[in-house]
Amino acid sequence: MISAWNMNSCNSFLTESGAFFRIQNISLGYTFKNLLPGSMTGSKVRLRLTAQNPFTWFAFNGFTPEVTGVGEARGVTPIPTSYIIGINITY
Repeated sequence: MISAWNMNSCNSFLTESGAFFRIQNISLGYTFKNLLPGSMTGSKVRLRLTAQNPFTWFAFNGFTPEVTGVGEARGVTPIPTSYIIGINITY
């Protein structure tokens, strides 16, 4: 007898979509020129922001849609997100 909860048979009831959209890297920067007073050669201030793995959109009921095997999401950890803010001053 095969029931809907028999894990040994193929069953679309327990299958989830693996489709996802991910942005892995974003870098933004802007240079301000002659911002600092008193500089003879021209001062520059550069601001930058870098984000790694800031967004992942998916319908999978887990941490990430990238699982190791068919129907196996055991041992999968969340993908870390990091933000880096930087400033360079040339005077």
